[in-house]
Amino acid sequence: MKSDMKYDEVAQHASETDCWIVIDGKVCNVTDYLNQHPGGAELLLAFAGKDATEEFTDIGHTPSAIQIRDSLVVGTIDKTGC
Repeated sequence: MKSDMKYDEVAQHASETDCWIVIDGKVCNVTDYLNQHPGGAELLLAFAGKDATEEFTDIGHTPSAIQIRDSLVVGTIDKTGC
């Protein structure tokens, strides 16, 4: 896991074949999860390369969804450069 990633690094991973999103300061590689997401791949792709914390929180995900999110973490975001 890589720590202190910059948002511009995450933004480089914004496609259907390479999709990262940020949730609660955690950088998640959701590429292989796109087609399994209950809300559909389009929902995740709308936040590809971006921070989806507010939306993730607002939906009220289940503990199992949070476990899935945590299993996809590839790093943490550097909040000093926000």
